[in-house]
Amino acid sequence: MRLIVLAALLCLAVSLCFAEEAPRLHTQPLFQSGNTPVLWLESPQVQCQWEGSALSRVVDEQTGRPCLEWFEDPATSAKVVLTVPGVDLSQYDAIRLEWKYEGGGVNFQVQANQRNWYLNKEKYKPGEWQDTWLSLTLDDDGIGAAPQDPNTIEFRLIFSNYAMNRSDEQLWRRVRLTNLRLVKFPVRLECDPKAVTSQTTADSATTVYPLTLQNTTDRPQPVRLYLDPARLRHFVARFLLDGANLSRAAGEGGPPQGDRVRVGEGPRLTLAPHEARSVRLTYTCPASEAASLPPLYFEETPVYAVVEGDPLSVTTWYRAYVQWMTGGVVPPRDLQRPFLRAKDTRERLSEKQRADWLKQAEAALERQLVLPLRHGYPTAYRCPEHNCPYQLDLVNFKRHYCPVGKHYVEGQIHLDKEAGIRVHSANSQAARALGWAYYLTGDEKYAKKTAEILLAYAKEFPGWDYADDISAGRHCRVGHAVLGECWWSHGMITGYDFIADSPSLTAAQRAQIERDFLLLEAEDIQTHRIAANQQCEINAASG
Repeated sequence: MRLIVLAALLCLAVSLCFAEEAPRLHTQPLFQSGNTPVLWLESPQVQCQWEGSALSRVVDEQTGRPCLEWFEDPATSAKVVLTVPGVDLSQYDAIRLEWKYEGGGVNFQVQANQRNWYLNKEKYKPGEWQDTWLSLTLDDDGIGAAPQDPNTIEFRLIFSNYAMNRSDEQLWRRVRLTNLRLVKFPVRLECDPKAVTSQTTADSATTVYPLTLQNTTDRPQPVRLYLDPARLRHFVARFLLDGANLSRAAGEGGPPQGDRVRVGEGPRLTLAPHEARSVRLTYTCPASEAASLPPLYFEETPVYAVVEGDPLSVTTWYRAYVQWMTGGVVPPRDLQRPFLRAKDTRERLSEKQRADWLKQAEAALERQLVLPLRHGYPTAYRCPEHNCPYQLDLVNFKRHYCPVGKHYVEGQIHLDKEAGIRVHSANSQAARALGWAYYLTGDEKYAKKTAEILLAYAKEFPGWDYADDISAGRHCRVGHAVLGECWWSHGMITGYDFIADSPSLTAAQRAQIERDFLLLEAEDIQTHRIAANQQCEINAASG
């Protein structure tokens, strides 16, 4: 009997030795080295102690995974903090996390020291898990607080109710998140939106995205590009490198559907250390099918890159807190300038409206063009002693007058810049009025003056710095913030639309205005997102 018991105990010991060890639970941030360095802050295996009582840990019913949850009924606001000593934030590229919200609109901010991102600015998608990339080189507005110790990172999660007055909205709010981490990507995926092309031929409508893959390491990286073909209904996607169809060459084309190949997996290529490679991602739709779709129809899907065997390396085309979408576009058909006006606009204007535009244009012909200081805020700063608006120096931008106290003020940069933005705005309004006058009369003198304004800005615009080059909210070259940039740019866009086909512009000048001014401006503006109705300003200014 004793031998039987001993044998049973021996078998139990052996089985325990070979049993799979349960994952260890970490209560401090966990650094994971390897091809993709990752600092885990929250995951099923990493559950740190956040300061603040607003969070609980639950298992998500949809995924079966543990996650952090903020829940309030009725919802107000909350903040939690995680302090991580001995970490240099600049050694990482992005914050990655997955999150979802329920109950209605929410404000959800993620902060890392001064960096601040608002995650509620994308499409309203309650109940859906969202995979998020937050760039550590371009945040939203930089309003976070710097820790006293420069070698410490303070992560803050800020939650609040954001009522949207929807019929299905509740008083409670729930936000869940998991897999919060810092990542240093071995391979980066970029695309220049100004270089995206779209055209229609007798056979097809095609949109081309010039992607760039960059190996950031000292060793070769085998990389695969992929997208979700299930999101495509009319367009077919293909990856091309040096004229070769990588999707088929790599054997990764999806199953044939008629004469189509829908691509999901692939292509695969190996990047040498620090090598950059260009890959063209094309979306093609038969012309007959495109003709049935509305102009500017956009069939979107994100594109991803991953190092083979390294799932932590997954990256996408992102900027700031926005995941940029690729996809097929149906170009507008039979367009005639001006694009931004109905064909019968000229006939529908009253005589008073026509006279007003011509009066403004005549005054604009006499204005001397000046490109002054930038990044001013277009408000009405007041004299603190006499509580009256200043009369700004719109010529030299230095000496501003208080009409009540009858004294001058100098050395006030905010006043100098406000004077500057008022002149920039006047230039934009002049371009608008001159464009209207050309549209109404066909007189080339108006087109020539509009061209003079646009070309002057195109010459200087590429070299101008941003109001703040590390925050998307101030990623603007003339205004104080992106919203102000939108206000300022409308007249320039309208003026160009009116004169783009004028013989007063050469083909080279058109290309310069579009490449060095309007497309740069649109890219700068489109990098940002604004909640609520202010997003309309971005859409109008960037197209």
